[in-house]
Amino acid sequence: LIAFILFFHIVIQSVDLALFSWYLNQRGTNVSAVMRFFVLSTLYGLSLLLLLDWGLGVSVLPLLATSTIITAVLGLALQDTLKNLFAGLNMSLEHSFSEGDWVMLRLDANDSWFGQIVEIGWRTTKIRTLNNNYAVIPNSKFTLHELINFNRPTATHAKTIEIPVNHKANPQAVSSALVKGALSVEGVLQEPLPQALPLEIRPGHVVYQLRFWIDNIEKREALTGAVLEQSWKDLADMGALSNS
Repeated sequence: LIAFILFFHIVIQSVDLALFSWYLNQRGTNVSAVMRFFVLSTLYGLSLLLLLDWGLGVSVLPLLATSTIITAVLGLALQDTLKNLFAGLNMSLEHSFSEGDWVMLRLDANDSWFGQIVEIGWRTTKIRTLNNNYAVIPNSKFTLHELINFNRPTATHAKTIEIPVNHKANPQAVSSALVKGALSVEGVLQEPLPQALPLEIRPGHVVYQLRFWIDNIEKREALTGAVLEQSWKDLADMGALSNS
């Protein structure tokens, strides 16, 4: 019996070491803890059945029949937990996001979570917000609601702001000043090049849209503020600020 236990334990730990710790790391594949837990638990469960059958001579068929009934009862009692568990497995298989990614989860039009994923568990996912708080969200929420990943396919992310400009200002001069001002802010990418164009004419002013790109989503609020400040200074210098 001890020999069987040691044999199966060594085999499973070898699989864990070879598959998760070496092979997948060599390929650059990030496997979540929930997937690793599920695979190893399945292997240990199968090993237990083989141990009972081969090592102790216990027929596993009656146990399987009994376990089916127990599983049905537990399935009804643990519906929410099982939903979160299988949602976590689904997320691991799809590789839609991984630990370290910055995401936004939209629960509805007025409620959303933005932050960095720090842990993907078998039941919940932990997100660190910009205020350095931790939000623990059930995995099923990620499969039922809209999810935006700011790190995939690339970390390059566009930010758009609207700026009111005096309607008497020269459009080309305004667009050129906004683009130049955005490029002068450290953290704004040179490529793709920022874009500025008139968006809407309103009484007394013209609304310009300025779009620029960043690759550090964590600093998007600080960079947006810096771009707005620079735009205000440049427009003030050329007398193009709107008074309305």
